[in-house]
Amino acid sequence: MPDTAPMPKTAHVDLNTPSLEGRVSEAGWETRVNLAAAFRIAYHFGWNHTIHNRFAARVPDAPDHFVMNPQGLGWHEITASSLITSDCNGNDLTPSDYRLAQAGRNFHGAI
Repeated sequence: MPDTAPMPKTAHVDLNTPSLEGRVSEAGWETRVNLAAAFRIAYHFGWNHTIHNRFAARVPDAPDHFVMNPQGLGWHEITASSLITSDCNGNDLTPSDYRLAQAGRNFHGAI
């Protein structure tokens, strides 16, 4: 039987990710903040069991762009600035040491 216990709670993790506030559009920043909050809430309720799950959101003022969590970060580590913006052609638009998982990019980019 799979373990259904919530993931342990941890303190905020500082990834030394430079803030993108003011470097992306206002709508893009609001999307990032809301999506990062969704990850933290989902983590709090134990809705993740691995780092291989994703949420994505379309950027309202750039309909061909979406924001998604990068591969390798736990949901408790995600911040508005650690999310990656990609276009529907598969190009990452956010400078980052992290990358999007190809499977997630294909699925979320198509939607």
